[in-house]
Amino acid sequence: MRLGEPVRFRGRSGLTLLEVVLSIAILGGVVVGVLKIRQRAQESAQLARGNLICTRLCADQAALLRAGELGEGEGSCDHPQPHVWTVAREPLADDMPKGLSAYRVSVRPDSDDTTAAASVVVWIASSSDNREASR
Repeated sequence: MRLGEPVRFRGRSGLTLLEVVLSIAILGGVVVGVLKIRQRAQESAQLARGNLICTRLCADQAALLRAGELGEGEGSCDHPQPHVWTVAREPLADDMPKGLSAYRVSVRPDSDDTTAAASVVVWIASSSDNREASR
């Protein structure tokens, strides 16, 4: 090597601008993907939490119906957030035993911004019909 001659490197000494831009774009895409996955996981957890609350409240309302403390109708409950419940009689097939009634108990949040809900069919044998059937 002589004085005044340009220095030539055998290998590459750094990254080109194109490589840096592509690396940043790939890294940005990965970060956006991870953030979307995190957001969907939070939404799923919130929906699951809402469904669990609705299911528990539905079970409570079904227990009240079985105990005879609740009949057909609708109402609301505020634990832990405002929810609306309905109890409606379900039609029975003609071949079902007499003295048996079916009710659908449904619970959903009082707000329209969620899809959380729970519903169950409760079968109840009428005590007066059971006494008549046993005679």
